[in-house]
Amino acid sequence: QMCLSDRLPKAAAAGTNATGVDAEVLAIGDDLLAFIDFATARTFNQSFAPVDQPGDTVSYLYNRGPNSELILQNNYGSGTQLAAIGQHRGITRQGSWESVIDSWPVDLNDVNSQFTVHSLFKLSSLDWTLLFDTGYMKIYIFGQQLAYEDANGTKIV
Repeated sequence: QMCLSDRLPKAAAAGTNATGVDAEVLAIGDDLLAFIDFATARTFNQSFAPVDQPGDTVSYLYNRGPNSELILQNNYGSGTQLAAIGQHRGITRQGSWESVIDSWPVDLNDVNSQFTVHSLFKLSSLDWTLLFDTGYMKIYIFGQQLAYEDANGTKIV
């Protein structure tokens, strides 16, 4: 699952015991910008048919959150591939490079100076990998470490 919000806690606080279950994420309400959970009802191939088996080609991912117009679609390559992460689902590449892009970008004015991205990654190698590129924030695996790119384009591990 992946969610982007400006209302999830930025740091742990005494007495807070958030678990990240679906109900807690959905309770964020209209401040929830994206919630991608890879459920069959929101994971489609090029013909807009639902996919649910690891190895199936994924061309479109629909947002589960309030912004029903947000669709992640294949941007480069032949589409991502549905993958098993334990009992859950995610996506992986099929070739040397695949990417998805959103069809309804989030207005940068809707994102506070602090926001939270929660995601799970399972890496088969620690080669250079771009995990997120929101246009103003890039998160990488770079030099076998987690890194980000600063405003000058410098990768900081």
